[in-house]
Amino acid sequence: MKRLIETENKKERQKERIKFNEIVRDLIEKLKEKDPRYKKFILIQQQEKEAKRLKQEKDRQDKKDLESERLRIYREERARIYQE
Repeated sequence: MKRLIETENKKERQKERIKFNEIVRDLIEKLKEKDPRYKKFILIQQQEKEAKRLKQEKDRQDKKDLESERLRIYREERARIYQE
């Protein structure tokens, strides 16, 4: 009998814990929406992410251009060697 009561209490505590955690999460989300510091933080974070993406894209393009230039020079040299 005692074990049955303990298991029921455990289930109820778990349900209440889950409900409490949901309430806290909702509260935090609402506070984040209202807080100008958080909005500024998110904006800065997005700008940094975009800048990083643009830099990576530029680096990739530079590397691709460099490789194509090396390939063009190599082909010109090979063509000059075969012409001689």
